[in-house]
Amino acid sequence: MEFKHFDTLDAFNFGPSRDLFYLASLLFSIALGIFLVSRRKETSPRRRAGLISALLCFISLALASLAGAVILSGGVVFSAVSFYPPAVLFLSLGAAVVCFPRAGGCPFIFAAGLFSVWICLTFLVYPRFEEPERLSLRSGGGSLILFRLHGGSGTDTETWNIRDNGSPLIFEAASVTAHPAYPLIGGERRGLIVRVQRDGEQLFALTRNLRRLEFSGGGLGFSLNKYGLELPPGALLPGMSLSVLFDGEKLYFDPPIQL
Repeated sequence: MEFKHFDTLDAFNFGPSRDLFYLASLLFSIALGIFLVSRRKETSPRRRAGLISALLCFISLALASLAGAVILSGGVVFSAVSFYPPAVLFLSLGAAVVCFPRAGGCPFIFAAGLFSVWICLTFLVYPRFEEPERLSLRSGGGSLILFRLHGGSGTDTETWNIRDNGSPLIFEAASVTAHPAYPLIGGERRGLIVRVQRDGEQLFALTRNLRRLEFSGGGLGFSLNKYGLELPPGALLPGMSLSVLFDGEKLYFDPPIQL
């Protein structure tokens, strides 16, 4: 499953314009909450004056954020229908927390904390494709040396010696993409090479990471994509080195080989 991107909104400005739109919604919501609190009968005139000053500040900040979203997107941010449900949620939450700080504030902080931990464990834990994820192969002495470089994963180098039995090697990779409507991480793609197998036997497997990826892509606005690549027998000559790269959209050999 692939999410549709907004072709009319430049990819560079997509995230900032979306997040400024959400920030404007939250600031307007806080301003609404302050206004409602200022209208309460028990509010003293002195406190009401302070609340009105805060109200004007939040309205000014909200207008500035909304203007930034419109300028960055050229007004296209308003045509992104998937932005409206989160914006409405921010509008509701801000006013509720300001009007009812004890009843609304604590549950909101707790829910936001749980959501942040969940995002970290199921999405942010994987490398972002600032550079391709890499596995390297070297042939020699009737065996293949498979080693994992630092690359995009940021992990320490790991090495495996594999006896060459004339069967093809199957490389598998997976990536998870966050729905564009998510604040901060929307549209971001993360993943890694998760498995190398031959004749049904797993020679190299990040089983735990694969299960996490499958769980992450199971819903809640995350899309899981899997990729496969086969290295046929005899493609890697003695003394030859080869890299398997994964950039989040394709799995490929470097240098290219004739399959």
